[in-house]
Amino acid sequence: MKIGIKIGILLLLLRFTAFDIKAQDIHFSQFYAAEPMLTPTGVMQDADYFIGINYKNQWGWASSISNYTYRTLALSGGSKVSLDLIPAGDQLWLGGYILRDVAGDGSLTFNRLNLNIAYSRSLDRFNRFRLTAGFGSAVVQRSIDTDKFTFDNQWDNDPGIFDTNIPSGETFDSERYIYPDLSASLRFSYESENQNAFELGAALRHINRPGDSFLRSENKIGLRLNNYLHALYNINEDIKLYPSLYFATQKKASEWVGGMNAGFKVAQGSQFEGELLTGLWYRVSDALIPAVGYVWEEWQAILSYDINVSGLSSYSNYRGGIELSLYYRGFVQRESDIIRIPCPRL
Repeated sequence: MKIGIKIGILLLLLRFTAFDIKAQDIHFSQFYAAEPMLTPTGVMQDADYFIGINYKNQWGWASSISNYTYRTLALSGGSKVSLDLIPAGDQLWLGGYILRDVAGDGSLTFNRLNLNIAYSRSLDRFNRFRLTAGFGSAVVQRSIDTDKFTFDNQWDNDPGIFDTNIPSGETFDSERYIYPDLSASLRFSYESENQNAFELGAALRHINRPGDSFLRSENKIGLRLNNYLHALYNINEDIKLYPSLYFATQKKASEWVGGMNAGFKVAQGSQFEGELLTGLWYRVSDALIPAVGYVWEEWQAILSYDINVSGLSSYSNYRGGIELSLYYRGFVQRESDIIRIPCPRL
């Protein structure tokens, strides 16, 4: 009980350090399958190493011109690090991701190279309670194509036509810039004897408050706080429930997403035996998000779609964006894991 109280205090302290919050970052609807991009402790996976892809195409239906869409692609990976000085039961992880986002008719581009390190401390002799701390360091490049913009002073009043060859009169200091970005996180997790589990985490991003402007202005990126709660409940050997809740704040913006995936063991006894995932999620005041996926051996794939239910739904006709995640989680066979059966001599 004392351990739980201490962890709660640590997470609350991290929560309230983000009081001065003022903007909104890129987000994934499948936050539960995009943790490396949400928190430095997202390198921790139930495996020895992992690689993954997350892709989202939002508002692609709004225009036949591809530049008007919002497309995000992330490649991530991580691995446990074996060192003799790490105590038994503890874990050290190194990982990271590359993210590229292109948005709008001006091809506003966001490229991010992020490295994460996380250390997981076992809090009991059975390794069921864990406290994990993580740190992330990134280099970010932002760019924009101003030639694709149009402005009202490009109207030619005589003969009354719009001419993109007319100078816009607008000036930009730069079409690209680079800045460093730092983040930190804490996570508390528990796994019971029957493999039911939960984890509670919080991550504080943009700790160094980097500048973010194509003009000569002091536009600091607001601190962003990502909070999440994941759980796993085994109903029986064939059915599992995966409820999750995510909350993020940045400047005056906030985001709540919650829901659950249910896993059903299928194709038993065949080479395609695995777990069928079906779920429904809700982003408050924005979207319903049905999801379907499959877990086969070390592979996991999930496909989801944002059904827009905001005030824009009368125009969007409930259309939103499609999202896909694909992950591979691998295991390394160690010498100590090999069971040796002695063969008696004849």
